[in-house]
Amino acid sequence: AHVGWHAIEVGPGCKGNRLVGNTIHDTGGGGIKVNGENSTEKSPLSTGVNLITDNHIYDCGHIYPGASGIIVMHSYGNLIAHNHVHDLFYTAISIGATWGYRENICKNNRIEKNLTHDIGKKVLSDCAGIYLLGVHSGTSVRHNVVYNVTKSDYGAFGINLDEGNKHCLVEGNLFYNIESQAFHVHFGEENIIRNNIFAFSGEGMIALSRGSNCRWADKQAFGGGDISMAFTFERNIVLTDGQAIFIGGLGDATGTVDSRSIMSDLNVFHDINDRPLFFGDGVHGKSGREALHTVYTWEEWKKFGYDTHSIVADPQFTNAVSADFSLKTTSPARALGFVPLQVSDAGVRPSDKRTGWLRKELTELDTEKFGYW
Repeated sequence: AHVGWHAIEVGPGCKGNRLVGNTIHDTGGGGIKVNGENSTEKSPLSTGVNLITDNHIYDCGHIYPGASGIIVMHSYGNLIAHNHVHDLFYTAISIGATWGYRENICKNNRIEKNLTHDIGKKVLSDCAGIYLLGVHSGTSVRHNVVYNVTKSDYGAFGINLDEGNKHCLVEGNLFYNIESQAFHVHFGEENIIRNNIFAFSGEGMIALSRGSNCRWADKQAFGGGDISMAFTFERNIVLTDGQAIFIGGLGDATGTVDSRSIMSDLNVFHDINDRPLFFGDGVHGKSGREALHTVYTWEEWKKFGYDTHSIVADPQFTNAVSADFSLKTTSPARALGFVPLQVSDAGVRPSDKRTGWLRKELTELDTEKFGYW
């Protein structure tokens, strides 16, 4: 506590460290920073295979408000799990430091069962509970809980896959009470978004700010060509309160949404007040907001070939208004293959629940994915 920068910094060449069970608060910067050599090949200065678990990080960023609670930059194979990160001005957990589709070492990271809330606090913009940047081969974001993300001007997201995010799995997470969108992609490719709950966002639920409408010059500048499939979106539950379901750069430069930058199916959509669903096409507007220029009804949306097997129905949460998103046994989502979330133990665990599990995880990381150890 009461330090001017990050509380803990893991630098080049650091491997196999365990940052477990710390309490971090009142810092000038962030909580934990992990960074190594910016290389696509493993070297003596590569940083990776660290455990960052069961830390309580809050009330940070008093000198540098843009700092994150946990930031992993040029580093691979880390497990970031069961942390409780809250009351920050920018982002709770940030992974990646290479813009666009360029190859990098930030792979095989696991972000699991973290609890993050009260992020942004209307101080900064373009903030998120979980933020990923660039190519993330083998990286997964699973069983996390994110809520209460707010902004100063634009961009408060539950999870933001930014600037060329590629090859990431987002599965089994709960995102709710988000001021902009619960899920946001700013051009990316071949990400999988499945079996999540997205509820109550202020400016649309799911956003693709630039898909196939991304200019060729932009793609080339970030090392990419045509964006064939930004993400697949399947077996999710989306609960809205009068906002658009999908919003943003869904169409191409001519404004047609039929360019198929995304694939969406087997989802459950519902407006909590039974209003008709709508979907909004648009481009990056003033101050980075997703601007609606065309609105589609549910029937029009399906004619484009999206959500052929998805349904509009009450998912039957126990009490969504009171943030109880457990599903009743009669929920129609179950028939589409939705698996109830496993997030009741997200956040810091009691000390007697940590040690054996961590040793097992470290062994798996060493021998299965990084056998050169």
